[in-house]
Amino acid sequence: GDGLKDGEEITKGTDPLKVDTDGDGLSDKEEITKGTDPLKADTDGDGLKDGEEITKGTDPLKSDTDGDGIIDSKDKCPNSTLGVKVNLDGCEIFSLPVSNYSLVGNSATCFGISDGAIKIVAIDDNYIYTAKVTKAGKFIANINLSKVGGMTKFVNSLGKGTYLVCFTVEGQNDYSQCFSITVAETPALSVSTTIDRNSKIVSLNLSGSSKYYVTLNGITTTINEPFIKFDLKAGNNTLEVKTELSCQGIYFEKVFVSENIILYPNPTKGHLQVFVGGLDNEITASVVDLFGNVIIKRSFKVPLNRVIELDISDQKTGIYFIELIGLTVMESIKIIKD
Repeated sequence: GDGLKDGEEITKGTDPLKVDTDGDGLSDKEEITKGTDPLKADTDGDGLKDGEEITKGTDPLKSDTDGDGIIDSKDKCPNSTLGVKVNLDGCEIFSLPVSNYSLVGNSATCFGISDGAIKIVAIDDNYIYTAKVTKAGKFIANINLSKVGGMTKFVNSLGKGTYLVCFTVEGQNDYSQCFSITVAETPALSVSTTIDRNSKIVSLNLSGSSKYYVTLNGITTTINEPFIKFDLKAGNNTLEVKTELSCQGIYFEKVFVSENIILYPNPTKGHLQVFVGGLDNEITASVVDLFGNVIIKRSFKVPLNRVIELDISDQKTGIYFIELIGLTVMESIKIIKD
């Protein structure tokens, strides 16, 4: 009564006296129809009888129906989605892509000040998250993120250092995803200057901020770039650089730029003419030997032609320095006395 004629059974090797020759729960005719072996209770050899596989919903012709690496007889989730990660029971492991999370560290303003922050974002709002924040194993905070409470939160009042942020999901006890994030510290203001005294230009290289306040001779300019040039005036210049954060420090420098001085002839027999650039009406000239001794020191009214005259004819042959000082003049020029 299995639907096969006795002659067919004898031909196929099944027992004409049994509906289910191999005793697997399927009739011989059902097995032939489904493609399983009516002479083998477990066609695919996975430890389950063919009838059990049909009842369970697995494929009696495949030892691992869902292809997850766990044979059907040991697979508690035999129909998991192809390609998903599974545990030893063959059941899907809950996971979310790394791109589901975003962390941004905002620097602490200055040394020793704990006002840094971490911005924590979870993208998929179908879940309720807890983000546990620690530093060097020390608990800092638990941050809850949800569609109702908000998917973006901040952890504030943080000092510089590396923090670990671990996300868990409500209802998924085996799930955890951890990330490290660094809260930096705003560096001190750094300023380097290069002065071209011939062109009367100061070049500034700046670092430590994105905005600087440069005050040159009492006039303040806001700078949003790390490199800038300024024209200097003849004489004394005051230069100050600072940022919006006073704790980054203040840079201050005084720069004296002399007007042009031309001295001739050099070498000289003794008589010297000195052209004094600029507008100074009075200037002091000193003759100094190699030992630092002042041989001659005189004050001069600068004439209209801007040329003053010095006479060192009485001095021995050798090397001297002519030092010229005025409101906008400060030069030391080496001369040779023949």
